[in-house]
Formats: sequence, structure tokens, C-alpha cells
Amino acid sequence: MEPNLSEIEQYNEIIREYKQDKNTDKALARLLGLYKQGLSKKIPQLPYSIGYLYHKKGEEEKARFFLLEALDFHETEAKASEILDELETETDEDTERIIKIRPLLKTNVTLNDVVGLDEAKRWIKENIINAVEKRDAFEAFKQKIGAKVIFYGPPGNGKTYIAKAIAGTIDLPFLSVQAQTLIGQYQGVTAKNIHAIMEEARALSPCVLFIDEFEFLGQKREFAGGESRHGGSSDLIAALNTFLEELDGIKGDNEGIFMIGATNRPWMLDSAFTRAGRFGSLVYIPPPNFKQRKEAWQLHLKGKPTKHINYSLLAWVSEGYTQADIAASVEKTITKHIEKYGSTPLSMKELLQTISQEKGSLIKWLQDARRELIGEKKVIIENGKTIEQWEKGSLGESDKAVYEPLLKDLVKMATPTYFSKVERARTIAHIFSFLP
Repeated sequence: MEPNLSEIEQYNEIIREYKQDKNTDKALARLLGLYKQGLSKKIPQLPYSIGYLYHKKGEEEKARFFLLEALDFHETEAKASEILDELETETDEDTERIIKIRPLLKTNVTLNDVVGLDEAKRWIKENIINAVEKRDAFEAFKQKIGAKVIFYGPPGNGKTYIAKAIAGTIDLPFLSVQAQTLIGQYQGVTAKNIHAIMEEARALSPCVLFIDEFEFLGQKREFAGGESRHGGSSDLIAALNTFLEELDGIKGDNEGIFMIGATNRPWMLDSAFTRAGRFGSLVYIPPPNFKQRKEAWQLHLKGKPTKHINYSLLAWVSEGYTQADIAASVEKTITKHIEKYGSTPLSMKELLQTISQEKGSLIKWLQDARRELIGEKKVIIENGKTIEQWEKGSLGESDKAVYEPLLKDLVKMATPTYFSKVERARTIAHIFSFLP
């Protein structure tokens, strides 16, 4: 293909060549190259053409993904609808739609935009970035590219952001879905949804598939309750088995799919998901330390009208804040400032006032994590006597090495001493907010 041809001319050339040589695989590869550049709006026939070729190959799930998108364009709506009518129904008897994800073909963030998280970045570099940048070497050793990893840690510390940054760094499509949205109301729909998102990822491979709130989908089977109208807990367990088959490649080839699950409660995951070959890697995304909080304040205030900002002090008094807490505090302070003072520079005093009023979300998560994982002391009164007893958490001996970085944080931070430190930080913020 001539590099100086316009995108539309490239598309027309691919179609002309296909009509001559009928080489479906070659045409698909070239059309997918255009699609991943985000050219669907410029070339509205593009999704239909890809769906049509997948249909010709008999890969109906991949065909459906692109043909459903083709319904959005009046140029291809009728033709796409005609083929979709030939395919297996998309609904169960109660007409619940099977999920479809809109891929983000280009992300505007990279790992360079991620504050801190050096250990996570090191794992990503070794296991994901290298696989894409050194694909020829992987092929020489007959190694398939792709990865499965669980990011875990407190909410609001950038698990979603870092997953999106991975896609941006290696320039791959990004598919994101909340696991809870995959849980269907009717029997069999959850399994169909799981299969649908996996087929979408296969259609766009290589790509990054991000599943947030992963514990809703990969939870331990003894917790897999539910009130599905026709299936209940047995339906969800069947869906979990379907997901395991998808991960093992029984339902289709997963090469080129970098699958990232995110959870705040990894100890809730079924061991079948976290064994080697599936999501065998668990990467801790910790709360920000002093340096990372300082960098986060600098990032969120960058380019905004400010005066006399002491970022070290902000990092100190925001102990117990997550990355999301810092972003929210900046937004809240700016909103109040604009209402009172318009576009004049934001002051340090205003930021301190906000911090003094916001406890932050980290402490509650630390308390919950320590209770669920390690356990807690309970006080009961029996026959007029006060009895203290230890209620053990879910942590087993084999889990200690897996959750070592988290356990270190819990021992250090899920304590009355640390909670008092956070309270002192807020008090200092309150006092400093009154200083001239």
C-alpha cells in the first residue's frame, strides 16, 4: 500500500484488491489497521467491511461486534442489519441485550503520566511492554504475547488510570468494563456476556482488556450467591466456569490480549482464577507516600492560577489521602474559589481549609482490609463477664507471600497510631489555614 495515499484511498484499494484475490485474511489485517487508527467516522463503511469479512470466515462473534457498530452509520445500517438477522439471536427469552463495549482506540495518557508506582511499572515493563516492543524475539522463541494480571489495593489510587496508560504506552486499543455489568438478570446471560467481551478483545487483538471490580466476576464459589431470575447462584458458578474456559483459550485464541483485572478485595477471588496460567500475577497498587502525594498535588494544580503553594506541606497534611482524594480536593477547592473570587489565583490557605474538612477514604479501606484479611478483636459479654476473643480473617499461610506488600502496609497503617497521625495532619491543616 502506498504510504502517501489518503485513508479513504487506502480503504478503497484494500477492497479492490480483495475483489480480485479474495484473500480474506490479508484484507482483514489491513482493514483492522485502519480501524485501530480510529477512522470509523471518516470511513463509515469500515466497521461493516470488517464485519462482513469475519462473517465470510464464519467467525460470527467477531462479525457481530463490528456489524453492531455498523448499525450506527446510515451508509451501512441496512446491510449490517441484514447480516445480523442471519446470526444467532442476541437476546434471551426476556430480551436482555448482550453487552457490547465501545473500545477506546487511542488513549491520551502513558506510563510517564503515572505518579509513583515504581514497582508496578517495573512489572508492566517486564511483562507487557517488552512483549510488544520485542515481539520478533518472542516469536523466535515461539512464545505467545499476552498477559493476565490482577491490580489490587485501596480504591482511588489509579488502577484504572495505569491500565489505560499501558494501552497508551504501547499504542493498543483499550477495552474497559465493570465486572458487575456483566452479571445478567436471566439464566445464561452472564456467560454470554463474558464470551462477548472476550470475542471483542480477540477481534481487536492485540489490545488491553480491563475488567474493574473483578471480585464480582471472579469471587470464591462459596460467595457466588445471587438472585438471577432463572439461575441464582448456580448460574453464576456456571458463568465462572465459562470464564475459566475463556482464559484457558478453549473458546478462542487469546494471543495478543493483555487482560487486567482490578479489585479492592483480592482475598475474595477464587483460587481457580489466581493460579499460574490464569491471573497468576497479583500486583499491589499502594496508597501514595509523601513523595507521591507531593507529585499528585503538583500534577493536579499544574497550569492553574495559584500563588505561594507549598507542595511539601500539602503532602504532609494530606496523610491518609488517596490519589482520587487529592484530585477531588483540588476540584472542590477550585469550585469554591471560582464562586467567590473568579479567575484570581488560588491560595494555599484555601487548599488547607479543604483538606482540614476532608478525612480521606483510605482509613476505612485499611480498617476493612485488616478485619477481612487478618481479623479483629471482638469484645463480648457473657454471664456478666467481659470476654475478648480474636475473630480470624481469611488469610492463610500460603497467602502471606502473595499479599506481602499489602500486609506490610496494614501492619504499619491499619493501626490506632496511624489513624491518630492522620487526625493530627488534619488539625495542622486547620490551624495553618488561619495563618496569614
